[in-house]
Amino acid sequence: MTLVPSLACVGPGRETYARRKREECMRGAMPEGSKQLAQVACPDFSPAPASGSAPQQASEPSRKLRGFATLTPDQRRKIAQLGGLTSQEIGAGHRFTDEEAREGGRKGGVAISGDREHMARIGRIGGQRRWAARSAAPSS
Repeated sequence: MTLVPSLACVGPGRETYARRKREECMRGAMPEGSKQLAQVACPDFSPAPASGSAPQQASEPSRKLRGFATLTPDQRRKIAQLGGLTSQEIGAGHRFTDEEAREGGRKGGVAISGDREHMARIGRIGGQRRWAARSAAPSS
């Protein structure tokens, strides 16, 4: 019995993607990591439908949570972990060296410090908070 994601967990507009993934899973073309990812992401897995049967669509539109919003933080963490592990396994992942991270931080700092109004605003907020903390502390 092959388990495939139901269309209910994919959301509107993504039926083609879900159908393609279902077909890949039924053919056995889906990598093992992807199957685990799909099981974590869509706990309401169902057996593969009989050929010719159309998936059921929700009859009324609602404002219910969809996609990742329906998942618990733990489930989202598991999905992120599987994605990272899979990307490392296939060689697509990248780990920043200390030098690359330092350079990226420097570029971000240069970019943000060019906005003098922003720097003045955050400096003012920091000064106000420090003054408030000193005022609230008991004097001895």
